[in-house]
Amino acid sequence: MEDNLEKRVEDWVSTRIGVQYTSAKERAMRLLEEAVELAQSENITWNQAVAQIHYVYGRSKGEPEQEAGGVAVCLLGWCAAHKTTFQEIALREIERIEAKPLNEIRGSLARKQDADLVHGEESGI
Repeated sequence: MEDNLEKRVEDWVSTRIGVQYTSAKERAMRLLEEAVELAQSENITWNQAVAQIHYVYGRSKGEPEQEAGGVAVCLLGWCAAHKTTFQEIALREIERIEAKPLNEIRGSLARKQDADLVHGEESGI
């Protein structure tokens, strides 16, 4: 297996979902989805999540790389709180998605498209 996790995920997205879904904006949208799902799994309420979104969008826009660093630090802290490592959870999830049948992946993508939650490079999100 390839050691470079970023390349491994990029290859998975390109070959299983489509190159048009590899843009930084599309990946940020998927990151938002996963962050909300993590918050929900940790019993963060709808009202708490919406209040956080209002707080963030009430401030000046940050720089993508610095904000990604903040995401990384927060995820590492979450891992520490759960007595696990980023490497463990990332590899487990990569192996899980790599094993998914293509029709299951495309079905999930179609549901997101129906809900207008998928924005390829051309949509300009």
